[in-house]
This record gives sequence, C-alpha cells and structure tokens, in this order.
Amino acid sequence: MEMADLQKWMYTISFGIIAVLIIGNNLWHFFRSKIKNESTSYTIFIGAFFGVISCLAAPIQPIKWLSFIPVLIDPGTSLVVYSIFKKDHENK
Repeated sequence: MEMADLQKWMYTISFGIIAVLIIGNNLWHFFRSKIKNESTSYTIFIGAFFGVISCLAAPIQPIKWLSFIPVLIDPGTSLVVYSIFKKDHENK
C-alpha cells in the first residue's frame, strides 16, 4: 500500500468516525424526542457533511458513489430539507 492510499484511508476513517458519532447522536435525539413527545435540536448538516467527505476521500471508486447515503440517514439534514419543502407546498 502506498503512502497516498494510506493517507486517503486515514481521511476516510477519521471523517467516517466523526460522521457516525454526529449522525448517531442526531438519530438518538430524534427517536428519544418521538418517544417522549418533545422537540429537539439537531446538529444540522455537519454529520452529513463529514459523511460525504468520508465517502469522497475513499480510494475505492464504488464508495464514492454512496456519498448520498449520509445525507439521507442524517435527521439533521433530511428532516430539515423535508420541512422546508413541506412549508413551501403548504404556502402554495
């Protein structure tokens, strides 16, 4: 393994761990707020951002095609985008 590939894997793993922690925290608060019928605040876009960077930094091409997955599973991103489109449709 060359040093350039090792560096790409280090970026992929580092950003991936950060993304998993932030997205996991957002999911935890999302499900906890639904169970307790409370509102909550999310870390908006940061988890998805780190997840996308992690996928794009990977030295394997098929992983790069999966860079949209963090955006879909992060409630800090997907729920915000959903609420924006929902409000836009209600105003029409």
